[in-house]
Amino acid sequence: MFKEFVNNPAFKILLICIGLYSSAFNCFAQHPDYHPPLKIPLVMSGSFCESRPSHFHTGIDIKTRGVTGHKLYAIEDAVLYRIKVRAGGYGKALYLLHPDSTLSVYAHMKRFLPDVEAVVHSMQYHNNSFELDTVLHDSIFVYKKGECIGYAGNSGSSAGPHVHFEMRKMPSEKCIDPQQFWYFIDDIQPRFKGIVFYDLDANHKTEAERSDYRYSGNVKNREISLPQGKWGIGADVLDRMNGTHNRYGIIELVLEVDEDTVYHSRIDRFDWSNQKYTTTWFDAYYLETRKCHVQRCFREPGNQTDLIKHSHNDGVVYLEPGDEKSIVLKARDAAGNWSEFRFALKASDDKKSTPVSKDLYAAGEAVNFPFEGGFLSVPEGALYRPAAIRVNSRLDSKGNYTGWSFSDPYYVFLEPVGIFLDGSAVKSWNRKHTVLMCKRDGKEQCLTGKWRGPYFGIHTKRPGDFYFATDSLPPRLYGSRIRDSVTLAGYNEISYRVSDNLSGLAHFNAWIDGKWVLLQYEGKYNKLFYRFDEYTEKGKWHIWKIRVTDAVGNVREEESVFYY
Repeated sequence: MFKEFVNNPAFKILLICIGLYSSAFNCFAQHPDYHPPLKIPLVMSGSFCESRPSHFHTGIDIKTRGVTGHKLYAIEDAVLYRIKVRAGGYGKALYLLHPDSTLSVYAHMKRFLPDVEAVVHSMQYHNNSFELDTVLHDSIFVYKKGECIGYAGNSGSSAGPHVHFEMRKMPSEKCIDPQQFWYFIDDIQPRFKGIVFYDLDANHKTEAERSDYRYSGNVKNREISLPQGKWGIGADVLDRMNGTHNRYGIIELVLEVDEDTVYHSRIDRFDWSNQKYTTTWFDAYYLETRKCHVQRCFREPGNQTDLIKHSHNDGVVYLEPGDEKSIVLKARDAAGNWSEFRFALKASDDKKSTPVSKDLYAAGEAVNFPFEGGFLSVPEGALYRPAAIRVNSRLDSKGNYTGWSFSDPYYVFLEPVGIFLDGSAVKSWNRKHTVLMCKRDGKEQCLTGKWRGPYFGIHTKRPGDFYFATDSLPPRLYGSRIRDSVTLAGYNEISYRVSDNLSGLAHFNAWIDGKWVLLQYEGKYNKLFYRFDEYTEKGKWHIWKIRVTDAVGNVREEESVFYY
């Protein structure tokens, strides 16, 4: 019956209607009886919408006691809607569609059930690709509530065995907090670790400079004096749960000034359009340099997220001569535990020095900004607050440009910006191997781009310290037992370790007797492997060929003969 229901064209119309209904009333009906995705006690290592360096966390991470292989279960009657296989990201993932228009997502899986594995295997061979992302238009696989759908693992960009679990509402795929549907032991209140004040009259300053007013949690119930002017408040809030040492995000944050609510945010559901506003929500400077999860309690001009439920004057606190204000911050976690942080804010006799910057660009403004040895192309909507953009260039003794440094590496743009750098000094035979190195916080990242006349261009949200480098070395293959005229009878796979010095592995393929075979990649282990399957005949000699290519086109190719 369920299979017939899913295949009925009316089902799709129903999904659209439900989506419109949910949007109109801005709420989702609670389901009182979802089956848990695992049958072990549910303990989280990551919470819904907590801060990550470049995004909101769109689900919850459930611990699997440090091992892989636990069975995963359908939370409700379901049809398999989508299958995804990637070397990074979610790794192996299943998307299950339920009759109430909920989509449940199970990521970082170890393996699917045999019948799903067989279909995936067939699709990978059909596409000649390890990576797969397919929506099943026919309900091939149907599951009952509580039925096993696969096994928990550590695939993709997972840092350890766990289940990344999401719940979305179709057809918009808006994410909702799964924690509300199951019991997690948590009676611990969030704790305010510190308060940050943002000088909102100082947009000419860097992110580090304008937030250089940080107080630890010991100022609770005390008085703080600040110069007169406009201020924004940020809160570093730590949340814990019983029986774990993990840090979790908060769901709700309220700022009251003299008993009036001036800011109120709540993250119990999440639209994908909000993802780009992470940088306006959490402070990148404190997160990357001090590992502090400072959440702003005011709306930056370019922050168009719908996660802010109420704000008065965008949450900005105005301090005028003689002002003494009572400030209350309130934080709530997903279990409903509230905590408060009170202090008094007083206007000192000092006044800010606020020089007018000639190169201050407005929030949201499109900018084409030339600088020494290059230019910056900022699209409309990329600037989340007024900002002064400065780039310092470096020259060698011959007058060639050798590097460029952005004055504010923590101003993360809302949209990718084009950075075009003068590469006139790069020799013509090296142009195809040119990459751009970006330094930030003592770490280096290799970026690939394209030539535009004498300029080498990249698109990125993250500024930093840039310089040219040459990637002329192909990826390295090592650690394999295969060699010419080797016997592999009794073995179940051919495997390699793979590494690349700069631009990174981009493509990998293998052939046996001239026919493409499925070469799989586990990025976290730098492992490539082909698991012997029906496409390799036993009792014969075969010709093996492997080719790996990095992001600028350097190729490593090896060939050998083996007996299987």
